[in-house]
Amino acid sequence: MGNVTFVGHLFIPQKSILSENPLKPCPKTRLLYHEDTLFIATREENYSNLKITNFLIYTLEADKRLHLLAEYSLKTPIDDIIGIDKTKVIVYGLSIDQNFSAFSILKIDILNHAEVNLYEMRLPQCWRIESELTLNQRKFFCQTKIFDSKYSIFTIDCSMETMNNCKKYKSYLFFFDATVEKIYDLSYISEKFIKEIEIVQTTLLGGKYILFQTGRIGDSEKFDIIFEAIQEKGKNFDHTDFSVKQTMIIYPLEKFLEDISNCNLSFEKYCFEKTDFQAVILTDCRWFENDEYFYIKTFTTENKSELIKVKVSNKGVEKKEIICRLNERIISDSIFVKERILDYGKLIDENLFYVVIVSRISPYCSKISILYIGKCIDKKDYYFEFKEKENVIKINIFENYMITCKMCFDEKDIYTNTDNLHLAYKCYSFPDKQLIYSLDGIHMLYKELIFRNPFDKTETLFYFY
Repeated sequence: MGNVTFVGHLFIPQKSILSENPLKPCPKTRLLYHEDTLFIATREENYSNLKITNFLIYTLEADKRLHLLAEYSLKTPIDDIIGIDKTKVIVYGLSIDQNFSAFSILKIDILNHAEVNLYEMRLPQCWRIESELTLNQRKFFCQTKIFDSKYSIFTIDCSMETMNNCKKYKSYLFFFDATVEKIYDLSYISEKFIKEIEIVQTTLLGGKYILFQTGRIGDSEKFDIIFEAIQEKGKNFDHTDFSVKQTMIIYPLEKFLEDISNCNLSFEKYCFEKTDFQAVILTDCRWFENDEYFYIKTFTTENKSELIKVKVSNKGVEKKEIICRLNERIISDSIFVKERILDYGKLIDENLFYVVIVSRISPYCSKISILYIGKCIDKKDYYFEFKEKENVIKINIFENYMITCKMCFDEKDIYTNTDNLHLAYKCYSFPDKQLIYSLDGIHMLYKELIFRNPFDKTETLFYFY
């Protein structure tokens, strides 16, 4: 089986055994970016201000510790990172000026402590009504997605309230190409599309295609809203009462770069999937290889799911087909289905995909189901009884381990003893459930970061931050 190592705090090296030195809350260091051995973080000095005011650059070394490479205090605070040159340790940052309804793109050379303002723009329509606004009546929010370090797409949403209490909203969409340090304003396209695009789900597929999705609604959120309404209203259910449409688009990258240069984007041309209330497009179970994209739809109106394959080329989607149908729903964290997807992937050298699902049978018993789907369908169930109330949080069926977590405090401690809100972790072999390692004293405010050791691919590293 694979080797799992609980290293400790990501940014603060442990001098002794974790279980003997509980990880209590400490000054907040926020992880902004991580790829391979490069880690970019910021020290949050003012909790009322979410602007990034400094950078901490770390490299992961063979000793499994982060070593501080550089620290830099920004001359101009930024709201988000929109591009990274990993070789030169250059960060491209988005900085929004709330007072002047403007934003700028900064090129930040961290090692040489230099900042260059590459681009500056006032947001159309926002500044036109500034005379109608009083202080603090403009609020800006941004969402950013970086892919392949070279490109990013981001939205800026502006909420405005005029003196006569009239609320106005405006959304803007931009694309940044770090390879040529150029920004493209895409706000000329439908504002309805801009407001519905799911920036987090925008993905670069194989370095050749960009996947876009619209809907801005979570899987379980959409499923629960529709499922509950159908159960309550029965024959009186009216789907027009709900706005839960989702679309998927695969845009060839070269064509996308050409079209944004000519202000000639056509998302509708490359749209290959549209769903309304009947089905949910899972954000988890997706795979791409050899110009083929696979995804799962699960239905709200019937106990059914579908595995779908689309064949893509530089012309867009050429073919779409249903690989298989199964008579069960696949959905994570629904209040009605009560299952969680822990892992998914494709079996090597086989035209089969797998989905690992966990469900709680009782406070002391969990069922782990491995669903195999493709040209054939199979399912294996494993039942695990625990002595304590443990939740399975991670499983690797190839390296044969699973990790559980349990609370080590009472509900009253949440209000009376916040320093004592500790969690305990255990690592077991799978499927024979032999205890490999246990760890307690981890405060619940910490997040988990789990990834494969870049210096030893047989080892999985487990950090807290």
